[in-house]
Amino acid sequence: LRLDLRDVVRRAVEANRPLMEQNAHRLHVRLEPEPLWVEGDETRLAQVVGNLLMNAAKFTPSGGTVEVSVRATGDRAEVRVRDTGVGLVPEALDRIFDLFSQEDAPLDCQQGRLGLGLTLVKRLVELHGGTVEARSAGRGCGSEFVVRFPLLPPALPLDATLAEDRAASRCARLRVLIVEDNIDAAESLAALLARDSHEVRIAPDGITALRLAQAAPPDLALVDIGLPEMSGYEIVREMRALPEGQRIAVVAITGYGREEDRERSRAAGFDQHLVKPVDLDTLHALLAQVGKAGSPRERTLR
Repeated sequence: LRLDLRDVVRRAVEANRPLMEQNAHRLHVRLEPEPLWVEGDETRLAQVVGNLLMNAAKFTPSGGTVEVSVRATGDRAEVRVRDTGVGLVPEALDRIFDLFSQEDAPLDCQQGRLGLGLTLVKRLVELHGGTVEARSAGRGCGSEFVVRFPLLPPALPLDATLAEDRAASRCARLRVLIVEDNIDAAESLAALLARDSHEVRIAPDGITALRLAQAAPPDLALVDIGLPEMSGYEIVREMRALPEGQRIAVVAITGYGREEDRERSRAAGFDQHLVKPVDLDTLHALLAQVGKAGSPRERTLR
């Protein structure tokens, strides 16, 4: 997804602000005035910044300072987390991101298993095409962690229809069921929808999906077609047979976008057919459409 890195940092900062206040840390945040667009998973990127903030809080004495800054440097978006804590010895800088055993860890890391959190940071950053480095002038001199991600071109202005769709998707609170066996993907999509106040449930398989749909019929079901045991095609047929099944907008999520694939989705009973990865603007438009639709008959495959 296309994300403004400033929003990711704001989210991580607010999540960790109570920890900073508990430790009487002074927290300073400096953000670039213009959006910094990156591509990635918002939940995972917030986890990167959050882990760095937690480490800073853990190794900075009460009353110390933690600074977070976000800026553009050439073709990179850069996040810096700096603290006035215990610092790192030079030999620790080379292996601070390694998944080492507790016995082999530097004393600084043994205090809070720092290495485990930073190993995850490095892996998540690299999965997003970025880099991370640690800096410190030595013990007692504080630390700084610098994360860089590829910077995307500025976003094009939204046309009037798309802007209206985004606004509508945030106004109409929907009950959404995500049927997806990839839990990471499902949770990321759920977090995105929850930000707009939608009520979201996740089902990892067809049996669970049908049970949830019967107990609390959703307004919208996003169903992965390639599920084990019970395919998305089978799920939509069973879902349509439920007492409220004809009122549910059921959308196929698949990696195949040929016309014959769309025809098969329509024949199975899906209202729409979206191809992975689902575009954020398309998702907002879909939510707006479902929120305004008076009946399933008003929903058509695109």
